[in-house]
Amino acid sequence: MDRKNTTTKQKPARSSCRDESTTVMPLPPLNAPSSSKRTAVPLTQPIVSPLGDSKSKICEERWDVYFHAFLLHETKHSDCYYYKGQWWFPENRRNEKTLHMFVAASNLKYYNLHLPNGKIMENLMFRYVGQSNPQEEWLHDYVGYNLNLVTIDMQVMSTQGVEPVVGVGM
Repeated sequence: MDRKNTTTKQKPARSSCRDESTTVMPLPPLNAPSSSKRTAVPLTQPIVSPLGDSKSKICEERWDVYFHAFLLHETKHSDCYYYKGQWWFPENRRNEKTLHMFVAASNLKYYNLHLPNGKIMENLMFRYVGQSNPQEEWLHDYVGYNLNLVTIDMQVMSTQGVEPVVGVGM
């Protein structure tokens, strides 16, 4: 993939392996009373049924987040969680070699990104914006606050557990 000629408005990846018998965790009600505690789907519960489930045919998707050629974050869809109407990346699986680029901001939900050229991008939050119902083409667009130069690779993973080779950035 030639990253030099791509724009930040990526076409959404589509999973061709889903069928109509796919089991999906129910969404939290949109009009539920809010509380100060986090009410996300626990990371111990997968969003979709396990890959070994013989009743459904599901392909896992691997999401890789790049800033130019710097791999910032790699994760799988099943590791993400749905919270307040959005899909969120987990804290784990940030690339250890670029982890120093992230520094906690004054608001703990955000990060300051220290770029190799010395520039600091403040109050960044990775969030995945998709349909409100993940049964209806949940993989839509990825949005990163102030991250105009971020590209996302979203690839369907093999059901045999072998991850695809991911191309490097520019």
